[in-house]
Amino acid sequence: MPTVAAAAGTLVATLFFVGCVRISDVDRSATYPTEYAVGNIYECVRPVFLERNGFIVPPGMNGGVPASPKQYFDEGRAHWPDIVAVIPAATRLVITSVKLEKNPEVGNSVWVSAEILGIGKTRPADLVFVSLRVHQRKPAAVIPHPNPEFLRAVP
Repeated sequence: MPTVAAAAGTLVATLFFVGCVRISDVDRSATYPTEYAVGNIYECVRPVFLERNGFIVPPGMNGGVPASPKQYFDEGRAHWPDIVAVIPAATRLVITSVKLEKNPEVGNSVWVSAEILGIGKTRPADLVFVSLRVHQRKPAAVIPHPNPEFLRAVP
């Protein structure tokens, strides 16, 4: 049977870890600079995929992502259960948020979300896997920048 001291220790540890991760808006921040900004529009340079977990991923990124849209359609959607949509080249994305996650376990990371135009109703998608990630030293953070292999800014 657990003691009161053990239960109190568990409660303190839980509260400590729950309160450690902080998320804040860093849109257009000079401290965490990125070309991404809320309201900016980007266009897909080539087809990419939308995963069930909300990430936009390039073809062939890992074993759970087809090498091409052709492979996705030829093998059937049932073969790729984590892929919910093919995002064709020229599809536009509107940046909806630029957030800083301060996490003592994994460090500071900037996360960029976008609304995908023209593929039906979806929740905002994360651009981390179609972005270049720059490691900034002061203050320490991983900051995404548009990867020209996948995205181009629309003026």
